[in-house]
Amino acid sequence: MAGALQTDPINQLEENLQCTVCLEVLTDPRTLPCLHSFCKVCLEGIVETLRGKARLGGPIREFPCPNCRATFILDPDKHVADMPRNHFICNMVKVAAVLDRGIGVPCSHNCSQSYSVARCVTCEKFLCRECLTGHNNYRANNGHSVLTMEELSKPENRKKINDKMYCNEHTGKKLKVYCETCNQLICRDCMDFKHVKQGHSCVLVKDIANNYKELLASNGKAMEDALTEGNAFLQRLTLTTQQLDRDAENAKNKIAQRKEFVAKKIIEILDQKAESFCKKVDEIHKGKRANLEQQTEETKLYVENIKTSVQLSKKLVDQGSEEEIISSQKMILDNANNLLADREEYFKARIPDAKLSYTSSAVKEPINEEILRELANSLGEVNETSKDTGSQGGKSSLNPKAPAFSIPGSRLTSPFDNAAIRNMIGGQEGLVVTRHQ
Repeated sequence: MAGALQTDPINQLEENLQCTVCLEVLTDPRTLPCLHSFCKVCLEGIVETLRGKARLGGPIREFPCPNCRATFILDPDKHVADMPRNHFICNMVKVAAVLDRGIGVPCSHNCSQSYSVARCVTCEKFLCRECLTGHNNYRANNGHSVLTMEELSKPENRKKINDKMYCNEHTGKKLKVYCETCNQLICRDCMDFKHVKQGHSCVLVKDIANNYKELLASNGKAMEDALTEGNAFLQRLTLTTQQLDRDAENAKNKIAQRKEFVAKKIIEILDQKAESFCKKVDEIHKGKRANLEQQTEETKLYVENIKTSVQLSKKLVDQGSEEEIISSQKMILDNANNLLADREEYFKARIPDAKLSYTSSAVKEPINEEILRELANSLGEVNETSKDTGSQGGKSSLNPKAPAFSIPGSRLTSPFDNAAIRNMIGGQEGLVVTRHQ
């Protein structure tokens, strides 16, 4: 989004307002327990596709989030339309549309006119120019609070963009009561005719909202700490990957330098050995780096989930209505608890030590062709060694014996195990590529 969003704090939630399936602004969004939101139509397509594939194997009720693959439950007799709408996200989409003049807000009457020019706060309706004229000419609407789109974009009027939350059972009744027993927002009629009769504990939203606001704020601090730790861990992964790249390059360079240093007679043989070493180094490097990248991506995804939770919680505390806070607090807190439960598993994982070195012995005297071949063999071979760094335990996608680079020397045997060859290759251990400890 462009324009006002670029300089407005609402931009911090921009990523939560875009459906990652269709890459458009969320339409009739549904929010999963992992706090990722998607258009109802997009989520329906995913659910129906998976149900279609699973028909032969029987009905399924668990589905993966398109973003993080966390599972959510939808019983076989239920549809995406039955999932509750995230009232807070819906209102944030409207706020973003008001702030971004390039998008425009459709008229609430679904007429064929252009985008809305005003909003009646009393009616909770966006109005195009024609509908605004009709609204203002209707005598019963005298005294209604009507704001232009420009007036709505001012910070002090932002909450007036939001729709109130109404009861699905009692038309026109606002959700002003919270049933602590059912963990549900209800209207006064629901309280009087249903919940109180069953002995439920019911309180007014205005009396309890601040308690949950403080709880969300306190939880946000723990999540911010987790986000900081996660970013630091990602930095360690990045540095380790960079060190792995440097060591791999250094190993290949030193192998090449050793090749050039050897006498002209063994260049062809040494070329073959050096080339095979470089290929082996590349093979190990590729596998090691792939593991590091996988751990990095998994940690990034976990950190992004923390970031989403922190941002959504902050915005809910700062800009959400009391009803929105009550209706969203359990989902946010449950998600935060789940993320914090995995915190140590992700951030205390092992990171392999990726330092590499190549050590050679000095050539001291000429040798014949047979010795040259044996000398080439004495270079050894490229193997994998391991030494992990980082905290013990924890979740890691890396093999606990993940490869580093090592080229141990081969032992010479008769008739080549003699003083001349030992002097030539600098001892029985031969040429060695090892990792610095």
